[in-house]
Amino acid sequence: MSGLPERMRAAMLHGLSDAVVTVDKAGNVKGFNRHAEQLLRIKEKEALGRALGEVLGLRPAHNSALLDAWIGETASADVVVQCGDGAPAMLHATAARASDGALVIVLRDQQATPPTAGPREIAELPPRLADTLRALLEGLSEKQIAGRLEISQHTVHDYVKALYKRFSVQSRGELLALFVAESKKRA
Repeated sequence: MSGLPERMRAAMLHGLSDAVVTVDKAGNVKGFNRHAEQLLRIKEKEALGRALGEVLGLRPAHNSALLDAWIGETASADVVVQCGDGAPAMLHATAARASDGALVIVLRDQQATPPTAGPREIAELPPRLADTLRALLEGLSEKQIAGRLEISQHTVHDYVKALYKRFSVQSRGELLALFVAESKKRA
């Protein structure tokens, strides 16, 4: 993800169906999609530039420990946050750090199941699945992917399901988090 232009990153962030927050090396929020707004009950404009711990209502020590735990590979944790309206929420967070130091965090409520396996090499994928994955990582919709690959939307949908199963994820956000961790290993 670090190799993507900033405009493409923003489009991708806002096109995901999961609550996703991106954080810079200093721990400040630099991206916040509409699902994160709904889950955390805080507007993106109120979150941007603020410390992640402040946005999530974490004590400074807990915030530091959380960010330190996410410096390496893809990691996940259950966290209790204080939403913008003051209500507490138990969330499952899956995070991966990109080679540029940015942190991508996918948030789900505590009932969600975290990914059970890491990503496999893209090179191991059949060509059409690899093309579909690359297009998903660019932030394209299934309709746009179908047009690019000159196949039906139904076929693209089937490929996306196959990718989720292959990487043991349930959403584009989780797939993105796994891919960011994999791209860091290659860097």
